[in-house]
Amino acid sequence: AEAVAAGPQTLLHLDVRADNLFWGDEQAVGGVVLLDWQMVGQGVGALDLAWFAASSFLEPGETDRVARDQRLVEVYWQSLVEAGVDADRYPFEAAWRDYLLGIAWTW
Repeated sequence: AEAVAAGPQTLLHLDVRADNLFWGDEQAVGGVVLLDWQMVGQGVGALDLAWFAASSFLEPGETDRVARDQRLVEVYWQSLVEAGVDADRYPFEAAWRDYLLGIAWTW
């Protein structure tokens, strides 16, 4: 808990999974709406990403989950940088660490 609290803080859903997502809303950012906010909290954003990956995200024929997760975190981290997060203050390695902590947290 201490390690997770040490990272950059953001609003968390804390239950991101496929059945809490509504796809195709043209007015929503990215076309996705998160439903069921009863567990809202604060922490590193990678926690929600880890929860989603652990509970709802499987690729057919997947054989290398670590490589898949690294690709997922790379896309997540790149989107943060493009939105203005300082890559020097929050490098990919920190995002990967936060994601791994999030995977442990989900268990």
